[in-house]
Amino acid sequence: MRKRLLSATAAFALLSGWGGLAHAQKIEEVRVGPPGVAGRLDWTDPKLESDNSSYELWRFAAVGGKTYEIRMSSSDFDAYLALGSDVMAEPLAQDDDGGGGTDARIRWRAPSDGVFQIRANSVSAGEEGAYLLTIDEAAP
Repeated sequence: MRKRLLSATAAFALLSGWGGLAHAQKIEEVRVGPPGVAGRLDWTDPKLESDNSSYELWRFAAVGGKTYEIRMSSSDFDAYLALGSDVMAEPLAQDDDGGGGTDARIRWRAPSDGVFQIRANSVSAGEEGAYLLTIDEAAP
């Protein structure tokens, strides 16, 4: 069962326009390490203002100095990932096809301890379906 979380700082970041998000939504929690989490994009999900693509938000706790590999894979649509913090309006990292094929992958070193947000979305409007999101510690 996934826990639904919404912090005041997360709501501020969402409302401030991080990545062109249209409105605040609840943020799911994902833990570092296997097995990851299964998600599903559909017409009920919020849409980016910039391109009307569907997205879901996830958050995870990172340890400063550690390197993480964030992957989003789907056989239903072209995956797109963006990574940000609770207080930044701009993504820290983003990727479309770095995971091979239409899968997305971000390899990122956390600058400090903190909670970071992942936007899991499709590349284009109207793309829907199941996906798997994983976060693993990686070698520096």
